[in-house]
Amino acid sequence: STNASADETYLLACLINCESNHYEGQLAVANVVLNRVKSPKFPNSISEVIYSPGQFSPARSGKLERRLQSGPSASAIQAAR
Repeated sequence: STNASADETYLLACLINCESNHYEGQLAVANVVLNRVKSPKFPNSISEVIYSPGQFSPARSGKLERRLQSGPSASAIQAAR
């Protein structure tokens, strides 16, 4: 498991919400991010993985920033945890 701060868990939940509306898809997004955090080929924090160039389109398009303002769904929070 990955020990994430409350801020990183919130960021992950918001990204999850941007990427999928279905719980199974949300879990898949969470797994992609966390597997990248664990991989030596990627940065070692959730925020650095999410904001790495070319990784997640919501981080580039502004969709993630809007979701950070409005907050994630309950299912996205559950998937992030």
